Amino acid sequence: MFRLATLILLLLLASLAQAAQPIQSQFHSSGNSVDVLRAQVKDGVLTVVLRANADTGKYTMKLPLDGVYYIDPKSRRKYMVLRDEKGEWIANPSKNRPGWNYAEVGVKAPGRVFWFKFPAPESDAPTVNLVVPDVTPFDGLPIQR
Repeated sequence: MFRLATLILLLLLASLAQAAQPIQSQFHSSGNSVDVLRAQVKDGVLTVVLRANADTGKYTMKLPLDGVYYIDPKSRRKYMVLRDEKGEWIANPSKNRPGWNYAEVGVKAPGRVFWFKFPAPESDAPTVNLVVPDVTPFDGLPIQR
């Protein structure tokens, strides 16, 4: 049941992402672009949805999840990707196996949607600075509330 719900969610996100205009775009070390499609706080959680584009063809992004974080520029605090009660990352895709600490994003045309969940920044913070390994920083990323 959980896998079916996850599959439906991913398909929905993928279809929305194709039509969505990016909030901000940066470059991956492969030469491809990565877009932030949504950065929204709801119920004390910041969800960031990204799309890795296949501008230069098929490639794989290996993201160490402990290297994905954002900085609240107002409080100067660093926030890491959330984990659930089992210690598994709240991100998709991710390798939730003992000893695995990364997300592997296989990208082919037109692109691939993925997401991370973080603790929400301070309530008066209008932007965050998102850091994703091998991607130039998303500085001043506006968040919706």
